[in-house]
Amino acid sequence: MIIRHVPEPGSQQLLLEKGDIDIALSLQPDQFKSLAGNKNVNIESFPYSGTWYIGLNLGDARLKNPKVRLALKYLVDYYGMANTFLKGRFEVHQTFLPIGLFSAIPYDPYKLDVAKAKALLAEAGYPNGFELRLSTSNISPQLDMAQSVQQTMGQANVKVNIVATEQKQLIAEFRARKHMATLISWTPDYLDPHTNASTFAFNDNDSDDAPHPLAWRCHYFDLAVNARTTAAVKELDPAKRKAMYEELQKILTDEGPYILMFQPANEVASRASVKGYKPGIVEDLYFFRTITKS
Repeated sequence: MIIRHVPEPGSQQLLLEKGDIDIALSLQPDQFKSLAGNKNVNIESFPYSGTWYIGLNLGDARLKNPKVRLALKYLVDYYGMANTFLKGRFEVHQTFLPIGLFSAIPYDPYKLDVAKAKALLAEAGYPNGFELRLSTSNISPQLDMAQSVQQTMGQANVKVNIVATEQKQLIAEFRARKHMATLISWTPDYLDPHTNASTFAFNDNDSDDAPHPLAWRCHYFDLAVNARTTAAVKELDPAKRKAMYEELQKILTDEGPYILMFQPANEVASRASVKGYKPGIVEDLYFFRTITKS
């Protein structure tokens, strides 16, 4: 087994087409498109453990209103994005636990519904909508996602002003709670549901000088949710623990300060003669011993 560092995706594609390498692990969307008709190359997609979402700052009175948050969740074209410019790279997934982690569930209750969103906004006291500042990274696919959100939210008179910056600046703003809405992603630190629950759900101190999990960054402070999170991590019975995390996911999806959108996937291109490479949802589960070559 020989692993080569080839930083340029175009060079990886050429080596793969010539048969000088068997598997290319970091091609870009344009390379996958051009390889799609090559009978000597297979393209496969494998789930990864990330969570892509929009974090809403509940320090804003409008976003603190649960009906406003619910309306915004109905103003994202999740499936439209996943079936077009994100195809093969992202799947719609609307909980804070990616599929593949213990107790993760396929709970995806939201789709684009402008009429329902308008009704919710009217009930919340915003029949004419409002302006929303959406911070995002200035690279693809984040900027493409933001532009899609801008277009669909505009259909309900929510005027989205996109602020695209470098990732470092985006994270600094988010950590300082100076954002209004931030389009960003999260990857778990270890293979247990508490790794995500402890940051998406748990916030026991909302003061400005407290530690900053994601819930804190979004001013999400819910004592009942804190208690559920603590109880789940301490539960020793696997079946009971699984049920507790399943319920916690539904609460955060429906009531939390996040528009949970996608679980990413790793696309891999390989020679048709190569079989058996199946990377896991985290790098710790990437194995090469299963590969065969005819």
